[in-house]
Amino acid sequence: MKENPEHAIQIGRIIYCGAALGTFLFAALGGAAQSTPQRSLLALSKPNHTLAIVNPATLQVIARTPVGPDPHEVIASSDGRMAYVSIYGGGRYHALSVIDLIAQKALPDIDTGALNGPHGLAFVGGKVWFTAEGAKAIARYDPITARVDWIMGTGQNRTHMMYVTADEKQIYTTNVSSATVSILEQVALPPMGAATLGVSTNAGVAAKAELKMSLLCGWTPVFAQTYGWDSVALLSYGAEES
Repeated sequence: MKENPEHAIQIGRIIYCGAALGTFLFAALGGAAQSTPQRSLLALSKPNHTLAIVNPATLQVIARTPVGPDPHEVIASSDGRMAYVSIYGGGRYHALSVIDLIAQKALPDIDTGALNGPHGLAFVGGKVWFTAEGAKAIARYDPITARVDWIMGTGQNRTHMMYVTADEKQIYTTNVSSATVSILEQVALPPMGAATLGVSTNAGVAAKAELKMSLLCGWTPVFAQTYGWDSVALLSYGAEES
């Protein structure tokens, strides 16, 4: 479904539209009475800060769970057990709400730190991919390790929606205010030596950290450790010193 917020239909207090506020869920889900159906609609209510699990055949609301303020997008995991909601706030907020669809309850939010303004979502390869408008970047969250394990800047204004191919080889983003589309392609590259990570904090005090690693793909290195999510990371690459 395509995003079409201008033609959203409000039924009661639940807003239904395309990719912006709802998603269909297909999974072999177990459970007791009023359990989440195999084929379900996940719908967000912006004013009520809730996610509704809806039977699309009857429009019966099976359950509602709370989410953070100004929810914008929702995506289900491939097995249909979890849902992730971007808490946008026009770039002010920095969280993804997490919903257990089997237990039908909210779990602790994912704090995206300096990756503020999360919006577009994808679930590919067992991980949550999201845009971060305020950071002009995209990122990937690993639910197993509970860490953001990859970040790539776009340098574009309002990196809003995204699409990740099933093989994770290509990523497409729409950048609203720049009126551009970013296309990222994963390619094999030979080792390129050391990477220097310069971290500029909110207070304007620069710190340096040396990240010794070989770059094995054409995106960015996967950081084994973050260097403070209240900071903006700037990467510069150079030949490794002997």
